[in-house]
This record gives sequence, C-alpha cells and structure tokens, in this order.
Amino acid sequence: MILALDLGSATGWCLHYGDRRGVHSSGTWTLDGDPTDRVCDFATRLMSILDCHRVDRVVYEQAWFHKASAAAHLYGAFKHAAIATARSRDIEAEAVSWSTVKAFAGHGRFKKGDMIKAANKRWPGHDFKRNDDDEVDARWIAQWAAERILA
Repeated sequence: MILALDLGSATGWCLHYGDRRGVHSSGTWTLDGDPTDRVCDFATRLMSILDCHRVDRVVYEQAWFHKASAAAHLYGAFKHAAIATARSRDIEAEAVSWSTVKAFAGHGRFKKGDMIKAANKRWPGHDFKRNDDDEVDARWIAQWAAERILA
C-alpha cells in the first residue's frame, strides 16, 4: 500500500492499494496550534495510519520554494518527520516534484482549480470542491506512484 502526502498545515493524505484496486481512502489533516504542536500532531496521525495499514511506500511532494520562512520551516519539519517515521519502520520514502505531479494530472502548468477538475474526472462520484485541493494533490501523488509501480 502507498501513503501519499501533500505536506502542510493542511496535509492531504491518500492511501492507495498500489494496484488496480486504486484508492483505499483519502482526506485532509488540519494541523493547528504552534509549530511544535502541528509537527507532533502530524507525526501522531502518520504513525496511526502506519500502525493500521500495511504501507510499503510513503511518497510526498517535494516543495522547493515557500513564500514565507515559517511555512518553509514547517514543511521541512513535516518532511523530516515523514522520512524518519518511514525509515524507522523500514518503509521506503520517496519525493516527487510538484511539476511531475501536475504533468501527470494533465498539464505541467495546472493550477489548483485545474487539478480539482481533473480529479473529478478521474475519480467520478467524489465531487471535490475548491477547499479539497490538499486531498486532491495527495490522490494525484498516490496515483502517480501506483502507476510507476504497475508499469
């Protein structure tokens, strides 16, 4: 099973079977409080998923730039918590660039609305809305990883 993460204070997550069965479940974790509380909450939720599911690979979005230094620091903390937690359980952790995920979804210059529109086409019946962009991003990351495995 693949766990895909779109890291941030609203972390999108998606569990994908890694085969033709597709997505198991997905959602968004809203991480509130001071930075330490957010990272601890993230790590707790991550460990809970890893405890409940047989995850073979964690795939996360590699962000290269953030407009604010606080966001960059938080992203780094989430990223390193994900990598350390995965490695401590002998789970492979892999980064994927956002441009790769956008291109996979349909076009390398897709904006949030385009990603959601493409997701509604790819996964009919979910009716993703504008505020579901983090979950949608995690689904695209998971699908990208699964199709690489299946190829």
